[in-house]
Amino acid sequence: MIYRNIDHCSQKKMEIVEIESLFNYAMKGQWREVLEAYKNNPGALEAKVTKAEDTVLHIAVYVGQTNFLTTLLENINENVSLAILYIPNSKGNTPLHLAAELGNVDICNTIAQRDPKLIFCKNFEGETPLYLAAIHGSKNAFFCLHGHLQDKHDYSPCIKTNGDTILHSTISNEYFG
Repeated sequence: MIYRNIDHCSQKKMEIVEIESLFNYAMKGQWREVLEAYKNNPGALEAKVTKAEDTVLHIAVYVGQTNFLTTLLENINENVSLAILYIPNSKGNTPLHLAAELGNVDICNTIAQRDPKLIFCKNFEGETPLYLAAIHGSKNAFFCLHGHLQDKHDYSPCIKTNGDTILHSTISNEYFG
């Protein structure tokens, strides 16, 4: 019994060290090391490495690491890639939400190609990636994501849970283009 507790504690310490390492690698732009950490521990990509509950994938999107993201998604199991793309942070934002908000068309395209259903995911404010692209004036990201919609007449990703539409929001934010 004592040995199990020691092993459990050791395992927890190891997990904390691995998460800290992932965070440090991401912050230093050491993306090869992140890939190596994933090879050694497949669950590493699901780890939330910041107080805002961001994964390494969220951080890669924040810093515009299109090559890392593309390489990673091409080299991991499809089910794993889909699972990590659906992981929300503390605001309910998936990596696609962040890419759309930041206007990173390449990352939006890469993620939406994996699963266009991600465009319909709502964060805790009831906003979809398409909605965020519009309200942040990320016109090219908006059109990229809209292009991935199967049904061009389905306006549900353009409406926030509270009923606000992208038209209301873009006008109030003065994105008239």
